[in-house]
Amino acid sequence: MNRNTLPVLAAFTMSCSGRPLAQPHAEPLASETVVGRAVHDLDLKPLGSRPAVRLNTFRGKAVLLNVWASWCAPCKQELPMLDEAVERLRPKGVEIVAVSVDESAQDAETFLNARPAWSLTFAHDPGGRSLRRLDVPKMPTSYVIDRSGVVREVHAGSDQMDFPAIETKLIELGAAP
Repeated sequence: MNRNTLPVLAAFTMSCSGRPLAQPHAEPLASETVVGRAVHDLDLKPLGSRPAVRLNTFRGKAVLLNVWASWCAPCKQELPMLDEAVERLRPKGVEIVAVSVDESAQDAETFLNARPAWSLTFAHDPGGRSLRRLDVPKMPTSYVIDRSGVVREVHAGSDQMDFPAIETKLIELGAAP
């Protein structure tokens, strides 16, 4: 292995692992360029027999927009945890939308079909084309969006340790007038 290969290999390993090894848990990216920007309606395709998703339909609610892929091991661990939170958060004015960026919808469906039922709202954005405006830094990434559609926090590589703080913020935003 030559010395030019090592930085590329390290970057690839970090992007597939879901987080840099030295980071104890994902923090909101306050300097992220999308924080404070309104998320315009995204062109999110249906996934399987589910309906297409328009982000505008959730105006007036806080939204956790989770970006995932079937090839991402941390994503596969995170989605069931998010699914368990749906029934707890929905009555508090919070929706969770999980968007697969798999090129093949069938790859995402294969993963989803391994579980008998989901409460999450799922959508598909092949290759993350519509999500490019959000500058998705790694898989998984979650965007905390307020009731008026403005991104308030970005959690790159989020996991179970991060979710209590994310949930608290979502409840706060869901209850805000």
